[in-house]
Amino acid sequence: MFPTLLVMLALDHRDESVLDAVIAGAPAMGCRRIVLAHVFNVDPYHAPLAEVLPPEEYTSPPELDLAAERVTGALPDVEVTTVCVTGVPEAEIAALVESHDVDLVVLGRNRAEGGKPGWGSSGNKLLRLIPCSALVVPHGSRLDLSRAVVGLDFSACSKLAMQVADRLAEQVVAVYHFHLPRAKRNTLRNDELVERVRAAAQAHLETGVVPLLQSGRTPQLEVVGTGKVAEALIAEAGDGLLIVGSRGITPVAWLLLGSAANRVAARAAGPVLV
Repeated sequence: MFPTLLVMLALDHRDESVLDAVIAGAPAMGCRRIVLAHVFNVDPYHAPLAEVLPPEEYTSPPELDLAAERVTGALPDVEVTTVCVTGVPEAEIAALVESHDVDLVVLGRNRAEGGKPGWGSSGNKLLRLIPCSALVVPHGSRLDLSRAVVGLDFSACSKLAMQVADRLAEQVVAVYHFHLPRAKRNTLRNDELVERVRAAAQAHLETGVVPLLQSGRTPQLEVVGTGKVAEALIAEAGDGLLIVGSRGITPVAWLLLGSAANRVAARAAGPVLV
């Protein structure tokens, strides 16, 4: 499923949760190779400053070697390598994904407080630039594979997310969100409309999704007709694993509309796999 992981380390307090998640999830992900990486953030305007730093400070930081020892000890059958580069983080990570043929990028962020994102502009750009899946691990969270919440719609990306969840988690909860006022175009009462939507979503789940799942199990379905989709997913997942599909988004659409996958990845209490 994810043979090669690129694990981005910040060399700070966030790394412990990231490494815990990698060690906990690698076997179920079918991981065979892990690249532990760090990007020293040196933008073009400040690039000359890198020349005054001791070379070993930005080519072989000891924290990276210690992380490699920990992962190797916990996952002896997995090949573990390290790499350290300088530059703009989002651009360098995208380049590392290509050069190492990465299937999944794992990165940490701060916990979201007061409804605000747990990362800054670099995090917002990452999910747009990384050409593969990403696992976002909030500081202090734990990757628990006993249950996964998945966003359900009628897209191919949602079906893929359901397949991944089915292989990773013991229990899968599919959340189908719709906007009740927008959907109400006739004289049906709210409860009648919700039941019709639920029936349609259940039919799609059973006929369009379950046949694709390796286990053949029918996930639990939750239908939500209030609030926004990101809010519904975050509420259902709590501090557990949340998996969402992403169709990608153009730069202009990103600027004007944003992305539900990005909002979830930036604000959820638990790990988010996009």
